[in-house]
Amino acid sequence: MSPVTTKDGRVDSRIQNYRGFWEEKDLTKDASANTRMENYTEVINGYYDGATELYEWGWAHSFHFSRFYKGESFYQSIARHEHYLAAQMNIKPGMRVLDVGCGVGGPAREIAQFTDASIVGVNNNDFQLGRAQKYTVRAGLQDRVKFVKCDFMKLAEKFGENSFDAVYAIEATVHAPTFEGVYSEIKRVLKPGGVFGVYEWCMTDDWDAFNPEHKAIAHRIELGNGIPQMRKISDALQAVQNVGFELLHHEDLAERDDKIRWYYPLLGDITMAQTWSDLWVCFRTSKLGILFSTAFVWLMEMVGIAPKGTHGIALALIIALESLVEGGQKKLFTPMLLMIARKPEQKLEPEQFLFIALAGLTASQKCNDLRGLHLENTTILDVNHVPAGSNVTTPGSCQSSAVVSSAICRVQAVIATTSTSAVHFEAWLPDEWFGRFLGLGNGGLGGCIDYQNLDYGSTLHFASVGSDNGHDGGASDGTPFLNHPEVLNDFAFRAIHVEAVIGKQIVEAYYDTSISKSYFLGCSTGGRQAMQSALKFPEDFDGLVAGSPATGWNHLAGAQVRLGQYVGAPNPDSSPSFIPAELWPVISQEILNQCDDLDGVEDGIITDPDQCNFRPESLLCTNSSSTNTSSCLTAPQVEALRKIYRPVFGTQGEMLYTKYDLRGESDGNFVNMFSGEIFSIAAGWYQNVIFKDPNYSFENFNLSVFESTDAINPGDINTWDGHMETFRARGGKILTYHGRQDQLISSDNSLQFYNLVSSTLSLPSLDDFLRLFLIPGMEHCSGGPGAWAFGQAGIVSNVVNASTHNILLALVDWVEDEKAPPDMIGSVPGSTPNIERTHCRYPQRSVFSGSSFVCDVVN
Repeated sequence: MSPVTTKDGRVDSRIQNYRGFWEEKDLTKDASANTRMENYTEVINGYYDGATELYEWGWAHSFHFSRFYKGESFYQSIARHEHYLAAQMNIKPGMRVLDVGCGVGGPAREIAQFTDASIVGVNNNDFQLGRAQKYTVRAGLQDRVKFVKCDFMKLAEKFGENSFDAVYAIEATVHAPTFEGVYSEIKRVLKPGGVFGVYEWCMTDDWDAFNPEHKAIAHRIELGNGIPQMRKISDALQAVQNVGFELLHHEDLAERDDKIRWYYPLLGDITMAQTWSDLWVCFRTSKLGILFSTAFVWLMEMVGIAPKGTHGIALALIIALESLVEGGQKKLFTPMLLMIARKPEQKLEPEQFLFIALAGLTASQKCNDLRGLHLENTTILDVNHVPAGSNVTTPGSCQSSAVVSSAICRVQAVIATTSTSAVHFEAWLPDEWFGRFLGLGNGGLGGCIDYQNLDYGSTLHFASVGSDNGHDGGASDGTPFLNHPEVLNDFAFRAIHVEAVIGKQIVEAYYDTSISKSYFLGCSTGGRQAMQSALKFPEDFDGLVAGSPATGWNHLAGAQVRLGQYVGAPNPDSSPSFIPAELWPVISQEILNQCDDLDGVEDGIITDPDQCNFRPESLLCTNSSSTNTSSCLTAPQVEALRKIYRPVFGTQGEMLYTKYDLRGESDGNFVNMFSGEIFSIAAGWYQNVIFKDPNYSFENFNLSVFESTDAINPGDINTWDGHMETFRARGGKILTYHGRQDQLISSDNSLQFYNLVSSTLSLPSLDDFLRLFLIPGMEHCSGGPGAWAFGQAGIVSNVVNASTHNILLALVDWVEDEKAPPDMIGSVPGSTPNIERTHCRYPQRSVFSGSSFVCDVVN
């Protein structure tokens, strides 16, 4: 590597301090990741102040990888990689194009010559900018290629919105603290209909964050390349859609069957050189070449020609070389996730324009004005305008911080519901608002604000509000309810209502205009809250997404106790029926063996568990003396298994709760219900709410107790009522879904509730206001082997952000444009290419046509 001969624009201290951002000697840990993300500009500038000339020595003026063809030179491949991106984006002559993270301008100059477009390159490193301008003048391209100093997390502040016809980034945005933050800024400066193209560095979805070896590879890539934190392919795909792009195409180009792999120049093997000129490229990464280069850099630093710390950067580059090769060979890393996305050409109604344009104030000023807002029984605790890509601290015990992907006004407040109860909530009000309100639900017994979906909703331009449901605590902690009936009422029905009422007042005060439509998004307890809202407060929301709803709450809790008792809880050691954890995979595999092919495809998914007549006796040990073996079950265990997969019946033979879903046992949460302890949520409910005795022993719980406690229905929490005529009459819409291998709440429970509403309203079909989607291969709310991602939450969910693939956006189309979704297309997160499946609305069923699953009415 050649010596560093100038300090123009470079800061010695940044170079010297660079490696201090990786404090851990153990690279399987990431305790300093937050520090790197908070100080990303120092991390990046320190790295490139020291590494730029070293990069030029090894890679010339385009600092990126490419695919290679036999007989093609290294530099030809690099240029072709740039041409391919420009062609995929359809960059045309005369277009104004932004290069985000332009380095020393190699790609900008190449793409300008290839397309005849005008390129503006942005970079926050003075040293690289100076070199980029020098090389561009030398090439005679200064009229078509310009360079601007700018933090890529503040593009709109620098250029204004809707400024560019196209934007591209080549292996640069990985340096951002969050994908959402930088993608959001890119979207803001793009004109409507403009295209964003990117080659992104990612860990593949085979990478396991809990695998120490995988973790170490990622951290070495970070250290060696000036990256605050590596993220996965699925994170990038989700982020580009979360900020509102339409994802047109994506492909991991490293997955193509190339004979010459993208990392071949790093191997240092001169026998792999494709041309004579490539011999020098390969030599520089050979052991001898590395030894020569690092020694030379050390000497230059010692005599004062190279800035202090440059040798440390050179050593980091060796770490980069080794880790990139290892990540590539093990298919845990790719430098070329190609994504092509478009900014929607959405036409907003006048009242939907950014309030900033209406009020003539900055978002920060208008946000600060909310500190003086006075609302009934409400105290504003804090108000802040938060830039895109930030991490914010969060109150309560559920989590310590949250990601903010899009610029918002964050309002923290508390509503006194009675003299002994209160609901804490937050409103996230996006700078780009489309006039819609989104309320959010909770999970389990929890009192946790749903920050993940506050972020999800605000990135989709909803003013989003979430609460702690009237108490602080995790999903299985029922102690806040003990002898606190008003806190219990908040949880059972009131919190979501006051969240909606007060939340809407805050939204309208901030934007100084009326909300156009109001929506709700929740799963599990949140699904029950959605149904409860339609029943008790039909005016609160125009549309509800109710996922895996915990309706029939009392019977659900009782059934979970009984299921535990089937396998000996709370005294498993003395029970011959207890099924140890190591046997559940055996059971799960046998269920697949018996029923996987019933739908015509052996894919690990049972499309309709109701069609599976599972015979647990097939697992019976042939040797009668065998007990708790690792491959078969005893007679008591077989009988317990039979009970688990059939309904719970009462003392008079009436059904108290429907049967559990086959294949739910493949998930650890299901196994936890049969661990020998009563399932924590059910235990917390009965001990603290029903019996008001935290020490209640479930040895005394039987069917008679189950039936007698059913009448205790605090806060009318049961939510088993079909009277939705008021909600329906005012035009309300509900989209509800349930995974067919739900490990916590039976999907058949949603069928029972649908039929209850149907019979109550005397409607054979509920299609005009309520549609139920049963999702094969999906577990509770998300996860599982099926195509479970359809925009239901801000997890790794939707791969395509369109109403055909996103249940929340489908609800918007139904409410606002009367376009009811005939079906819902789900995706398998992380699949490349994207694997999709059409999910059918009840009573249609998913039927294999010979090539794919289609929806049909099956009698």
